[in-house]
Amino acid sequence: MNNVTGKPVTQEKGTNKALRRENRNRIFRYICRNGRTSNPAIAYALKMSLPTVLQNTRELQEMGVLFDAGELESTGGRKAKTVDVVADYRYSIGIDITRNHIVMVLTNLVGANLAWERIHIPYQDEEAYYKRLQELLRRFVAHNRVEKERILGVGFSIPGIVNFRTNRIDRSHVLELKDYPLEKIAGYIPYKTWFLNDANAGAFAEGFHAPGDHFFYLSLNNTVGGAFYGKNKVLRGDHFRCGEVGHIVLVPGGKRCYCGKAGCVDPYCNALRLAGLENGRLETFFQNLHSGREPETQRWKEYVQNLALVIHNIHMMLDYDIIIGGYVGSAMGDSIEDIRKAVRELDLFDQEPSYIRPCVFHASESAFGAALFEVDSFISQV
Repeated sequence: MNNVTGKPVTQEKGTNKALRRENRNRIFRYICRNGRTSNPAIAYALKMSLPTVLQNTRELQEMGVLFDAGELESTGGRKAKTVDVVADYRYSIGIDITRNHIVMVLTNLVGANLAWERIHIPYQDEEAYYKRLQELLRRFVAHNRVEKERILGVGFSIPGIVNFRTNRIDRSHVLELKDYPLEKIAGYIPYKTWFLNDANAGAFAEGFHAPGDHFFYLSLNNTVGGAFYGKNKVLRGDHFRCGEVGHIVLVPGGKRCYCGKAGCVDPYCNALRLAGLENGRLETFFQNLHSGREPETQRWKEYVQNLALVIHNIHMMLDYDIIIGGYVGSAMGDSIEDIRKAVRELDLFDQEPSYIRPCVFHASESAFGAALFEVDSFISQV
């Protein structure tokens, strides 16, 4: 039966239900990002009516994901009541698999760093490796006293192309895998699992705490990768290879890349290019650089010149901020100013390169991004 407007009643009810859910989700996401706040503050920030906000925060409290956080200090009138997220209502675990290490992180609904562990275990596509991973995960959960029913699942960060259509790793030069079924890893994990490319995971970690932001994430680890983040998600590309800047040719006929080509960005800008001077210790490299040692100074100068070309070209194409992440982004500190200066000299538009930003996460952001992927999914469904 139709109403007086000519619209089906069921369609109208469905539309209203969807709108109510959208409002509730916006409110919950806002509180997750901003912490303890009042209903009037939410109404003002989200441009919603106060009755709508009050109704939704009551529903969220009944669901158990919000709690009454007391009153604000009086400003002369009636004290405003506040609400906050029950941050530990759910947990998520991220695991970053690299050639030589496993990194595990534990986070909650607000993306807090609750626990972090890095274990030296060279990757091997063998049952013994996966059983060791399974045991390490069990110990990690037990040590942090996490109730299993509160765990959303385990997200994996993989240095390779993760194909979401086939649920396989198309290729990982680092792990020496090709057309690899992800269920082979997932079968050892007693929780829901999901998989992300390591650069995509790092970008997601950065974007989680900056909703609405747009940026290119440049991952400078022992290999070079990249990811474009926009509209609250990482863009993957038609073949899940969006952002693979490590294999753009920087110097035709130049240094040999692990992919087999010559002159790729990777051998000029990976973290080993710097850390190799200090037996893999990148922090030591920057300490010696800041003290003025000649070998580090010369290597950094060459590194910055190459990296500046890469950043300049990316920015000319996208015109968005560029976040430098990975081992180099985490360790470089004030040395980012050298990079900004080199890019400024290349800039056609005479821009101040403040658009070049250091990463927020200084320890295992790829593992964090893998964990936060499912946190964001949970938030979206509340």
